[in-house]
Amino acid sequence: MAGKHFNTSGPSPSKAPVSRARRQAPTTSIPYGINSAGANPYTSSSNTNAPRPHKGKRIALIVVGVLLALIVVCGVSGFMLYSSAQRVMADAQIVMDTGSGMTERLKQGDSQGLAQDAQTIADATGRMNDEVSSPLWTVASFMPVVGGDVRAAVELVGVLDDVSSGAIVPITNDLASADIGKLIDNGAINVNAISTLATSVSNASPVIEQACIDVEAIGPTNIPQVTELVNTAKTACSSIDTGIDAFNKIAPYLPQMLGANGQTRNYLLMAENNVELRATGGGPGSWGVLSVTDGKMSLGQFVSSGTLPNGETLPISTEEDTLFKAGTSSHFGSVSIDSFMTPDFVRAAQMSRDIWASTYGNGQQVDGVIAIDPVFLQSVLALTGGTTLPDGTQVNGDNAAQVLMHDVYWNYPVDQQDAIFSAVASSAFSQVFGDIGGADITGLLTAMQEGIEQGRVLIWFANPDEEAVAESLGASGELPTDPAIPVAGIYLNNYSYSKIDWYLDMQTQVGQPVDNSDGSRSYQITVTLSNTMTAEEEATAPQYVSGYATAKRSVGDMVFRLYLYAPAGGSISDQSISGGDLSLQDASHNGLQVSFGQLRLLPGETCTVTYTVTTSPEAAGADLALRVTPTAQNNGSNGASPVATTA
Repeated sequence: MAGKHFNTSGPSPSKAPVSRARRQAPTTSIPYGINSAGANPYTSSSNTNAPRPHKGKRIALIVVGVLLALIVVCGVSGFMLYSSAQRVMADAQIVMDTGSGMTERLKQGDSQGLAQDAQTIADATGRMNDEVSSPLWTVASFMPVVGGDVRAAVELVGVLDDVSSGAIVPITNDLASADIGKLIDNGAINVNAISTLATSVSNASPVIEQACIDVEAIGPTNIPQVTELVNTAKTACSSIDTGIDAFNKIAPYLPQMLGANGQTRNYLLMAENNVELRATGGGPGSWGVLSVTDGKMSLGQFVSSGTLPNGETLPISTEEDTLFKAGTSSHFGSVSIDSFMTPDFVRAAQMSRDIWASTYGNGQQVDGVIAIDPVFLQSVLALTGGTTLPDGTQVNGDNAAQVLMHDVYWNYPVDQQDAIFSAVASSAFSQVFGDIGGADITGLLTAMQEGIEQGRVLIWFANPDEEAVAESLGASGELPTDPAIPVAGIYLNNYSYSKIDWYLDMQTQVGQPVDNSDGSRSYQITVTLSNTMTAEEEATAPQYVSGYATAKRSVGDMVFRLYLYAPAGGSISDQSISGGDLSLQDASHNGLQVSFGQLRLLPGETCTVTYTVTTSPEAAGADLALRVTPTAQNNGSNGASPVATTA
């Protein structure tokens, strides 16, 4: 789904120009694939991996192509320029060859070799920059038609030089001086290494930020290959800028989060199951504690969801009772799997912590709650390797979601299903944490970023400073309260107490905004929900899959509560319903207008709801973002662009 991430980070820090003797143009060498030693933990793999040779070759070939045209026009000068370009190409090859092994050096803790490679790259980029700074290149930059392309090539070479010398070399030198060893060794995260890296990246941030400014300032080009390369660099820099902001926010708290100085941190790890939907994602059918001391992780036994003893219940508000409990068999406030019925993950996490403390905690302090679902788990297993069930079933990066959300319930006896789910989740998590040092770190960070964007990873910390980090990363799952940042929500709770939501297809679309005279904006939103279960599947479905709710009209009937949340200070109006069995009523939740009601869908049936969302005038023309419950088949969202379809 295309979309913006509505709360990934706060405002970017001020980007003061970086003083350099050679030129005003650094960037993160993104077009060339140079990895700045982990400087961007929340960008895509295409932005942070070790160098991609085809990118560097394209730069050199583009330069040569431009110069071939110049030879015809400029004769001897053009030939001299061509010779200069050959020298640039030779140094570009050195950069590519040297950079190809830097990621592996970082993983292996070869900080001395890393620093040597960084210096080799810096020397090569310095020579490249000297070449393109010559009068020949300056003259070529004023040639008709291709002059802009020459200037773009010169700028990108200079950017690579600036980042190599101003960011990559200082970062790797800091790592070498500290002699920190591997970032991850024997399943433990090297806290000292992380601290050193965080400080070094923070110091190098101004260079990287200035680089993005310079890349963004590159003017129009005519040669398609040059244009493509410049556009790629600009897109990459946007991600880098966001990533640097996020990293600098989280870096000061990483050591304490990882149990530095012998302290132990305990995080309640909750395995969501998206075939029994809850507003935050899936019902947490299994949970266990991940403990971290000085970066060393240990995973406790996973157990099924807990229930408060002796009929106890946590205090809940009148609004919560109306939305999530009244008129249903919900155990919101007393059973952990139902604590996720609220779309406010902060509230859900705190309730889960309290239920854990009363059922399994034995006085253990819980410092945070992390909820992840099988779709995210599958993406991680694709990087760390799979696991094997006692019956020989392989659970890996190709099938984890299906095994956990479908096969368990169709292939095993009812009295074993919850235990098998817990065993699979525990084994998979053990594989992830046990082999994290051998995984592709860039890939893991990319999977984490995508999981957060899709609503499949949610994090709450008891420490307010650490919780602010979760908010800045977009992982807190809190209900929006700022009218200036409009966020609407579409959430589902399964009230058939089944595992039937494997067959739910949910699509959402946000229309173009209409500007109102008071400064607010109105959007038409459409949500389409379909029950895709076939007649054959309905005829053979185990009862644990179909559920036990008395409101069900047939084995394959789905029973939900659908919740439409208005943005803070905004409203919902003009609801229109087509298909399905749904009626809506008005309510409120933490100051937000809510339209909700019971939805039933028979196999093959589709319900479409269209309505208008109007933002607060305080939003002042800001785009509407959309949060959506992630399902087994469709990604959720922590934010969507004004015209977007979630799939």
